[in-house]
Amino acid sequence: MIKGIGVDLVENERIRDLIKKWGPVFLEKVFLPEEIEYCSGKRDFPSCFAARIACKEAVFKAFGTEKLTWKDVKVVKTIHGAPQIKLLGNALKFWEKSSLKHLNISLSHSRNYSIAVATIET
Repeated sequence: MIKGIGVDLVENERIRDLIKKWGPVFLEKVFLPEEIEYCSGKRDFPSCFAARIACKEAVFKAFGTEKLTWKDVKVVKTIHGAPQIKLLGNALKFWEKSSLKHLNISLSHSRNYSIAVATIET
């Protein structure tokens, strides 16, 4: 049974501008070191960061009213290359106390936009 769903759309150019303006200050506020390392190595790194912001926002929305921070949600890849969420901090504490069983994520990006959808199931 679906208990939560979230979707988010991010303009890649907006993230490119934030990186240009704030650099490491912005990246370190929103991302964990492994996420920064992964995206920084990509040719189109702003869209990589934008897709991860969309993922985190979609997860926040799926969780509903829980107080989560950027670093409570980590975007990782499975051994097959699919995106997956690793919960940390408050998100992990809430998950462990709940009856929630599955967190699904899907993301995509084009030259201009990044989108993600998250569902939480019991």
